[in-house]
Amino acid sequence: MKPVSMTAFYCCAIRAWDASLPAPVLGDGYAERFLTDEARRVMEPYRAERYPNAANVVRPRIIEESLADDLRRSPRRLIVLVGAGFDSRAFRLPAGRFVEVDEAAVLAHKESRLPAASAPNPLTRVPIDFATESLEEKLAPWRGEADVTIVVEGVTMYLTQAQVAGLLATLTAVFPTHALLCDLVTARFMARYGASIEARLRQLGAHFGELVDRPEVPFLEAGYRPVGRWSLMRGVRTYRAAPMPWIMLATVLRPGVTGSQVWRFEFDRAIR
Repeated sequence: MKPVSMTAFYCCAIRAWDASLPAPVLGDGYAERFLTDEARRVMEPYRAERYPNAANVVRPRIIEESLADDLRRSPRRLIVLVGAGFDSRAFRLPAGRFVEVDEAAVLAHKESRLPAASAPNPLTRVPIDFATESLEEKLAPWRGEADVTIVVEGVTMYLTQAQVAGLLATLTAVFPTHALLCDLVTARFMARYGASIEARLRQLGAHFGELVDRPEVPFLEAGYRPVGRWSLMRGVRTYRAAPMPWIMLATVLRPGVTGSQVWRFEFDRAIR
């Protein structure tokens, strides 16, 4: 079994630091229990990345607010998390049925510290080797469900455009009607604002994939319809995740406001 990557622990550590604050943005009280002593030691220098860390708690907050809206309308809605990492939404959201898909080592570590059977909502964990196994086959038990929201968070920036297209082909083949929540970042944004965090992620063994300036194109070509977009930079200010005077957004940071966003897409095979 592959070891759990340090990049998985990176996002988990940020959520744990946030949860320890008097006024957290996300308040994921489960994140701390997933951290190992080694992960805490390795991640400590990453506290210095103030704005990337802030964006990394704003991103799940935005996604969770959209999921909460879905679950208010449909409490039995299926929530599928592809590349779930150390997500704990099945324990923190008030309703829903949850499927977590990720590498076996990640899910085994989660299971040892937060068993799926202890979740207040139905939760199934599906181990996969993304390099050798078929995501379509792993999702087959839920094929054809229509009341579905899929979350692909913190994933696409590590993929080529062909891999993104392949992922979308799988999701649209399995689920004829669904919503998709996904964060997308542009090549221009990373070149201008992301040098420091990219270097740190490389230290953890992560490498960005094929960044482009219109990352939404494969989604549009696959038949997805964009229905919502939220800027992470604006979110940092809105949720007070880090100091962000409005004048900064209007001037020096203005080119980056739309370069890193959470997108909500909807897909309906019948009206493509």
